Amino acid sequence: MSRVKKHPKYGKSISLPLIVSRKTHAIDTSSVIEAHGLLTTLLMENDLPQHVTETLRRVAKILDPSPTTSGPMLARMLSKSNQLKMDSEPSSDCDDDDGDKPNWRNRYNGPSKRRLKVSVWSTVTSATGLPTLVPEPSTSFKKAERGLVPPKKRSGKDHDGDSEASLEMESSYVTPWDRRMSRTVQYKLHHGKDPTSSILTDSEKQYLSRPLSDEYECTSVYLREAESWAFPIFKFNNSTEHCLSLLAFHIFSKTKLIDSFRINPVHFRNFFEKIEQGYHDLPYHNAIHAADVLQAVYYLCTQKIPGFNHTVSDDNYSDGEDLSSGTTTMGERSISLTESYGYLKDIMTDLELLALFTAAAIHDYDHPGRTNAFLVATGDTKAIMYNDRSVLESHHVASAWYLLVSDERYNFLSGLSASEFKRFRFLLIEAVLATDLKKHFEFLGTLNSKAVEGMDWSSAEDRILALQMCIKLADINAPCKEYDLHIQWTKRIVEEFYQQGDSESELGIPVSQYMDRQKDPPRVPELQLNFIKHLVAPLYHSMANSCLVPGAWVEIDQDGPSGAENSGSTSDLNSAKPNIMPHTHKFESVLQKNLDANYAIWKERNEVYQSALKKEAQSNGIKEEEEEGAKV
Repeated sequence: MSRVKKHPKYGKSISLPLIVSRKTHAIDTSSVIEAHGLLTTLLMENDLPQHVTETLRRVAKILDPSPTTSGPMLARMLSKSNQLKMDSEPSSDCDDDDGDKPNWRNRYNGPSKRRLKVSVWSTVTSATGLPTLVPEPSTSFKKAERGLVPPKKRSGKDHDGDSEASLEMESSYVTPWDRRMSRTVQYKLHHGKDPTSSILTDSEKQYLSRPLSDEYECTSVYLREAESWAFPIFKFNNSTEHCLSLLAFHIFSKTKLIDSFRINPVHFRNFFEKIEQGYHDLPYHNAIHAADVLQAVYYLCTQKIPGFNHTVSDDNYSDGEDLSSGTTTMGERSISLTESYGYLKDIMTDLELLALFTAAAIHDYDHPGRTNAFLVATGDTKAIMYNDRSVLESHHVASAWYLLVSDERYNFLSGLSASEFKRFRFLLIEAVLATDLKKHFEFLGTLNSKAVEGMDWSSAEDRILALQMCIKLADINAPCKEYDLHIQWTKRIVEEFYQQGDSESELGIPVSQYMDRQKDPPRVPELQLNFIKHLVAPLYHSMANSCLVPGAWVEIDQDGPSGAENSGSTSDLNSAKPNIMPHTHKFESVLQKNLDANYAIWKERNEVYQSALKKEAQSNGIKEEEEEGAKV
């Protein structure tokens, strides 16, 4: 027997008693229950480090003696113990060593007792070739009474291992969006079993079972504007502590992704609120920015885009056509220009939309508030891990993926098949890595070449490119917003730049351009002009010319006061001119309007700053001449 010591605070034993007998290898069930109770007691401590808490929770899962939640390892040990005691045939629930074992690529081999591994490091991924976290196998298995059953499919048929009670329980919280407003999520971890055996604390249970209606009541007024480009993101953030997770739930519900993939709303909430907590308290790269990017991609995917459904070009028009009525004849068929409007969401698969929206929410997860160049220059561990290539982008997606597969409470994608899960991971990586501005012009070149021939929406490659361009524009969309929103984002990114400049100054390395708090504040207009002219405007125009930006084709009034000048823009920036747009029309978009207005404001301020520099230089020159004359 082992020596048992008493816990100084709780008076319970703090050393595990002997569990396995040396002679019979039988398991003392009472000892297992005592060990599980000890771990549950320890988990009540609030001052334990996070990694210690997670480890203790996993061990507690393994030792949980309840039949519905017993860990796979304990189930196998109990089965083997019963086999030794009863000297009978092996249990049907215990797989033979030579039998079928769970396979990560094929999760439909039936119940199994194999121990689930959370994740392991892999050297490459099929999508990027960069090191990242790969699950082996998935933790999305659903636990049944006597083992593991495969995840539910999105069909109306009965599922293996599902009881009527469990299906009824699931339908109690998987409800349409309109009914969910006034319903309370009933979170029962053990489907009616004794909840005291859960390793969740009482505060966690109370938090997870809080009414959704309470949160949506104060935010619904803003969520109704989610389809507007002028979405008041900062007012929305002030109305709730969960701007990212609430907006994500709203968007996933409105696009019916919740129902299509049978997403468990409790797991969905767990994951996205954990992601929200993973965004640090930074001026710019925070949860508000993630919510803003998510709303932007939602807008780009759900609003009408002209020229999206039909290929219409000037060559298709004869000299005698009457475009004033908005119709034209192509061969023997008459096509209205209004018919050419379409939606990006209609050509994307549900899985691609799922990956795009999730990528937008996680694309800056655990951002340290420093640039890739800073991490490489300082030899940060992230830069070493990812070989100085797309350091932050690789870290964001790898960290978020690790969270997804680290605990089944966070895995809201358990309804995906094995092939869908693998494809989702690929799309998620492709989308997040596309936000690396170092590859900005590479993407623009690819899209511009596609714009000449036209996008082939039957090609997965073209759809992925559109997905990547959407999240890229959404990530740097601030100059395309109204000035009131744009100036707030400008102040935030400038402050974050200054914080990095302070760190560089403390480390004794050269301060990056526009990041010197003492010298660069007057250069903010110059910073914004360069950012708009060289990054945002070229991206916007490439997307608009490829018919990927919502807007309208407006007929040019040739007889108006400005005549043909209406076909162009008065801004210094070029106007978007889709190749398939009729020559009698012009493209108008709220993004273009805001971009031109903001550029004009910064240009005027920069001219004032440059004029002040010239006057200062002239004044200094005159003083120097006077000083030299005095010396002579």
